[in-house]
Amino acid sequence: MARLANQMKQLYAMCATALVMGRADLDGADDVGFDIELPIFTVGQTAELANIHPQTLRWFVRSAPMAAHAATACATLPA
Repeated sequence: MARLANQMKQLYAMCATALVMGRADLDGADDVGFDIELPIFTVGQTAELANIHPQTLRWFVRSAPMAAHAATACATLPA
């Protein structure tokens, strides 16, 4: 069972690498059965895959909801 779990992690790591390199997209990963909502990587592992510092990744995660909220707020302002 542990071997299967390790193989699954390796498959997800290869998929994540392909996503970061632009060789795949989330729709394609979802279509072939990857659970794109499954949190299997730590912040450090994810940052390493993306070749950025973990604090930079944390900043992106904190900023993204605000950016989406700001864009929605701007779109609803009266002209």
